[in-house]
Amino acid sequence: MAHLSVLISLLLILAGCGNEKPDATKVLQTMAQAQSANSAANSKLGWNDPIDSKKFGLAPNANVDGKTLAQIISSQTIGRDDALLCSACHHSSDAQGGYGVPSARNAANLSLKPTDIVSNRTWVGSGGWAERFIQNKTKPENLKIFLQAWINNGYK
Repeated sequence: MAHLSVLISLLLILAGCGNEKPDATKVLQTMAQAQSANSAANSKLGWNDPIDSKKFGLAPNANVDGKTLAQIISSQTIGRDDALLCSACHHSSDAQGGYGVPSARNAANLSLKPTDIVSNRTWVGSGGWAERFIQNKTKPENLKIFLQAWINNGYK
């Protein structure tokens, strides 16, 4: 029993030394990241399903939780952490990022459906806007995860 308490004391001392995290902490963090990635990979999301970040192994996020992909992409609500609507950049007169939806800056496009053609593409299917969004390094990681879940769900 005395050996155990000495061992625990040594581990605690070593854990506090330097800026390097103890191996056990690294292993636990790696396991948590793997579990989060697995949770996201197995989760599915519908176009009109409320988003729950925790379901995807992510921290709760008031900017997206309870909102749908349809609401975010059509700029009915903010879904970005910078508090901008998608139509702040993607609108008819300033198509930043490659496409513009037929609406004004910061305006909702209530009629936008995932099968509508926008700048020669739809949001569904191979080469569609959803896949291009996921491959874009500038897009938010959480939205990429949600769009991948929608793709995994067969674009439903």
